[in-house]
Amino acid sequence: MYKAKFLIPGNVVFSTVQFCATHDEAAISHASVALRPSFGMGHEIWREDRLVHREIYDEEVPPNTC
Repeated sequence: MYKAKFLIPGNVVFSTVQFCATHDEAAISHASVALRPSFGMGHEIWREDRLVHREIYDEEVPPNTC
């Protein structure tokens, strides 16, 4: 079981999602494509207490105001 933690400025976690993946590379791919939030500054992928991957987006994605 993996956990994606979505970040806003200040490295504050604003949302967490748990998901299944067969290995670290699959978890990273899944989070980068399927779980990319509509706003925020990046995400971290965790497996238990081990940080698997951290991605900070080039630009913060602003909230959708529609």
